[in-house]
Amino acid sequence: MTTPSAHALPDFPVESLHVRTFARALGDTRSEESCVRPGAAVPPTFTIATAHVDPDNPLRPREGERWVEPASSPTGLLDGEEDPTAGVLYAEQHFDLVRSVRVGETLHPTVRPGRTWEKEGRRGGTLSFFEEVTELRDDDGEVVVRSTLVGVRTAQVPGAPAMSAVPVPAVGDVLETVLVDDLTRTRIVQYAGASGDFNPLHTDPAYATAVAGFPDVFAHGMLTMGMTARVLTDRWGNDAVRHLGGRFVAQVWPGDTLTARA
Repeated sequence: MTTPSAHALPDFPVESLHVRTFARALGDTRSEESCVRPGAAVPPTFTIATAHVDPDNPLRPREGERWVEPASSPTGLLDGEEDPTAGVLYAEQHFDLVRSVRVGETLHPTVRPGRTWEKEGRRGGTLSFFEEVTELRDDDGEVVVRSTLVGVRTAQVPGAPAMSAVPVPAVGDVLETVLVDDLTRTRIVQYAGASGDFNPLHTDPAYATAVAGFPDVFAHGMLTMGMTARVLTDRWGNDAVRHLGGRFVAQVWPGDTLTARA
């Protein structure tokens, strides 16, 4: 069996205003203030926003094409139409940074399939895992960031301060950061705009309840992961991160308060 080759996406310019919008959605005031300077390091999860330059991004509404409209039918779908979110979960995301991404540069992304594997779920049934690998290269052709999405297909949808002023922690110390107090739906939509992920599970309460059976919209996994990275970057800055990985184990809902501990 042949493996599909990588395909190139359009260039991804790292623009100051875009970085500021992204940082603001994360509550990352440090990055929001520093990104006005050319050459400033951006948040380690910023390159997830290559969704904006992906012409085939299925989670971006398009002019003249039907988007999900739950009010138009009891399920929000046309007769015979399949729910695009059914049976697929965003399980993990990993970032490997050869160096920090910097304001003012232009990166050149390619996307390719990674590994696939299966295992039996704890509740029965086979879980089929797959990877999607995005590499972003600089003008010299060198890889700057490699990000790996891990997805899983299931049989059914689950219900479910200044750097110099920061003391260096010792072994046994606990670092704690309150990431957000009373998460709002506005913050979730704010992140959708910054990242390019407009999945209606995160942005459309009627769709999330009527179609998917959830009690409400919930936060993007990448929003909570981007916020969680602040337990590191608030203390040591964006330049310090070379690998960041996360596994999504539960939804984060409007009204939740998130605290990161390391």
